[in-house]
Amino acid sequence: MAISMKRLVQNASQTSVMLGYLRSLANQIGHPNYLASLIRREHGTGTGFFGVSNTGSTDCAKERIRGLTDSLAQTNRDWRGIAFISESCLGSRQFDFRNVHRVEHTREVMELFLALEEVYVLGESQPTSRAIASFVIEHQVVSLIRQEEQIARMAFDPSRPFSKYSARIFHEGRDVSACTYEDVVAINKVRYRELLRGVADFDFTALDQRNQTSLIRRSDAPHDPHTLPPMDLAVTFHDNELELVLRHYRRKLEKRITPGNKWYGGDDADRFRAWIPL
Repeated sequence: MAISMKRLVQNASQTSVMLGYLRSLANQIGHPNYLASLIRREHGTGTGFFGVSNTGSTDCAKERIRGLTDSLAQTNRDWRGIAFISESCLGSRQFDFRNVHRVEHTREVMELFLALEEVYVLGESQPTSRAIASFVIEHQVVSLIRQEEQIARMAFDPSRPFSKYSARIFHEGRDVSACTYEDVVAINKVRYRELLRGVADFDFTALDQRNQTSLIRRSDAPHDPHTLPPMDLAVTFHDNELELVLRHYRRKLEKRITPGNKWYGGDDADRFRAWIPL
């Protein structure tokens, strides 16, 4: 699959809207409360609450960052476009992505989220779709490797992304195993220079407005799954699981009490039914 500008700008805009929302929440309840909040777990990291993850959802900032890297054709379906390749994979045309090989985020999606959160939620800068798209394009690192080449996290140098692997990593025939993150950013700026120009020239105004409307529920609007709660509700109940489930996240209850659902609560389901009236 080729790089998709349409998907890229959409995911950048969604990420920007959600980081702006989280920034507003953090400013109103204080950074320590924000970092511990159920809202951050749901719409920032995607770990969720009430026994239901929000990973993979459109209303999760970390997952929209994953959508950004996917739009760059950095997936196992697009292995021909992966720029950083282990020595063992060079020249190969047959890959077993179930058992042997991996296209993996060498710089993890969660790490990219935390870096953006530090600047645009906890820092002084207001998030913009353009800045977020450019950051992810420049800072993402995706590699094609054999699974057995991964080493334990504690054993590698965090400043050198390819130290995560026991094999040497190559880019366009050059051994880049010792490259720092700054070196990789320099490579990405050249590799994606036309795309970065396209992002710089793109007018996000209308797209941001549409995503603002679709992602953040107004207080007077009917409930819509996979939206962020009205800000007044988030501020008041950011650490209150019961009230959040009652007032906004009813889909979590449905998943917990429905047999066959992967989030089914089992022995707890009857207690949940009694606890929260449907």
